[in-house]
Amino acid sequence: MKTTKLKKWYSMAQVLLCMTPIMFYIQVSYKLIGSNLDLQGLLEQDAAVAISFLAAIINPFIAYQLHNFKKNLKSKETSSILFSLVGLVVAQLLLGNLFYVCILVFLGVQTYRYDKPISFKLGNIIKNKDAQSYFAANAMILALSVLCFYASIKIM
Repeated sequence: MKTTKLKKWYSMAQVLLCMTPIMFYIQVSYKLIGSNLDLQGLLEQDAAVAISFLAAIINPFIAYQLHNFKKNLKSKETSSILFSLVGLVVAQLLLGNLFYVCILVFLGVQTYRYDKPISFKLGNIIKNKDAQSYFAANAMILALSVLCFYASIKIM
């Protein structure tokens, strides 16, 4: 019973994360209508738009991670899911997406309430095969987030 409700929360978060590039495209389209530029010209003229584009493209990867988490909720091995969610929260903080930070923190709290893990020992988490795949994807997401953060600091 609790699992289905938790999976619904994960699904709603996935939909919101996948809608981000579409919302970004609509925003850029409105910007292009007002100017005489094409998309390539806008990206060359305004570096902040290019960085925002990268930040918007990262969110579907996070949605894919949430899909993997949702599949593995049955195993009740939530310590690796919670540890990975912390990494995704850090990535969203670096991107400046406070809305998605709140969503991911909410998912973390709900996952913790679903199955309170006994311990968060890093050695036990790393031995889990699912956790190893989570860490590889989280490392890629964090690397792209750090790159966007660094680029946004450089253009300020």
